[in-house]
Amino acid sequence: ISQILDICSDSKLDLQSKSPKERDAILKEKTTLGPNYLRSMPLYAIGAGLIGFDYCLTDFGRMAKNYDSVLSQRDTLWLIHYFMSAPLGPGPLFWSRVVTTLFETGTVFHDSDVERIIDETYFEQENKRLSSETISRTKTILLSSYINTDKRPAALSGLSLLEKRGGSIEVLESEPPSFSALGYALFHFWSHAHKDRLAIALDVINGEAKLGKIFMISSGKTNMLLQQLEQSRYLDIYRTAPPYQIVRLHNDP
Repeated sequence: ISQILDICSDSKLDLQSKSPKERDAILKEKTTLGPNYLRSMPLYAIGAGLIGFDYCLTDFGRMAKNYDSVLSQRDTLWLIHYFMSAPLGPGPLFWSRVVTTLFETGTVFHDSDVERIIDETYFEQENKRLSSETISRTKTILLSSYINTDKRPAALSGLSLLEKRGGSIEVLESEPPSFSALGYALFHFWSHAHKDRLAIALDVINGEAKLGKIFMISSGKTNMLLQQLEQSRYLDIYRTAPPYQIVRLHNDP
């Protein structure tokens, strides 16, 4: 992905103005990626919130390139995981549903559980079924993002969320994100789902936005991180009477 970010940020290449065929030729010439990665890595970078569909770096992509170019810091990985899993995208809907349904600390699930969610989500969206081969390949792409294989390390293995044990997958207890990473995700969701609102209900965080499930943190931990955001003057929390509200103090996450 780092190679994709380098090329997308190179104004001389002007990737944004090129046709898909021209972009493919530039990526082939300027990267060391093989044919499969040449097809998949730009799509992965889009889903990870690092570049837009126009191949421009997003705000998050610029921050990652400037401060964590190898994409290895925990908060960078947590935010990639968030963007892939966010209910409003840019990651695929099946990814969001797998994470928010199966990624619960201390539980165990199986490949078949992931395949079922992929199949059901695609049918809901397209009203047709995927082949078993496509479902299996999609499941492998998702799980290999979190679990190291003999062929390559997983992009998000640094979060230590999953561990393969025989025929099952265990969800591990992981170090939670910082308050700034949670805040960035919250403000991203806020700007897309409620962009014209200065205040939203506190329940949105673990309800509509599913941030507790995505970051795999309890409501108590979520409240602690929100208090840190409040102390840092990013937001105010009003608990005088339900429904409790949070008020955004900054437009820029």
